[in-house]
Amino acid sequence: MSNEVIFFSIVAVDLAFVYLASRLGIFVLASTIPINLLITNFISGKLISVFELTTTIGNATFIGIYFATDILTELKRKELAKTSVNAGLLALLLLYIVGILVGIAQSVPNSESVSKALDVAFSSSNRIVIASAVAYFISSNVNLYLYSELRSNNRSLVISNALAAYSAYLVDQVVFVGIAFLGSQSMSVFLELLLTGIVIKTFCASLEAATFWRVFSVKTLLRIKE
Repeated sequence: MSNEVIFFSIVAVDLAFVYLASRLGIFVLASTIPINLLITNFISGKLISVFELTTTIGNATFIGIYFATDILTELKRKELAKTSVNAGLLALLLLYIVGILVGIAQSVPNSESVSKALDVAFSSSNRIVIASAVAYFISSNVNLYLYSELRSNNRSLVISNALAAYSAYLVDQVVFVGIAFLGSQSMSVFLELLLTGIVIKTFCASLEAATFWRVFSVKTLLRIKE
């Protein structure tokens, strides 16, 4: 199975997960924001080639965060969306602290293989963790602010969602790559990471916008319990 099929299968599964969560209730929908953030950070260490562009596989699940926040904002639950974004940041901090403690703990001899796997899973550098947290917090708030502002100015649903998602992804990529790699990589590598990420994330934002429009254009698709 090709990387392209795998990547976009993850995108489809993640968007479906957020949508199904919305059918279970508004607070279940909100919970998908920190869930998606933790999943994204856990798998982001794996780099793959998609259409000959190098990207982290975590971009496939990050899309669900904006999908959930925009649904909440459209349903006049912007404050709940903000709270969920902050909860995601808190969950990321908890994951980082627990990861450090797990790495320090001494394992028993017959569990060394599992211990090594966990050490690898929690081995992100401080710079990467900080970059991820800052980029997530800023870009998520940019997405929330732009979407609510555009909708309050009577912009169409799909235009508001698309512009907010494109802008947030751009901010996320610039902030993350800037903090994580500027100065530690050559300028050519830095620019490649920056530009390829923008291309992939723009495509992901388009998929999210199309799904968002579909959900709200067919009223029977969106029946969210309070």
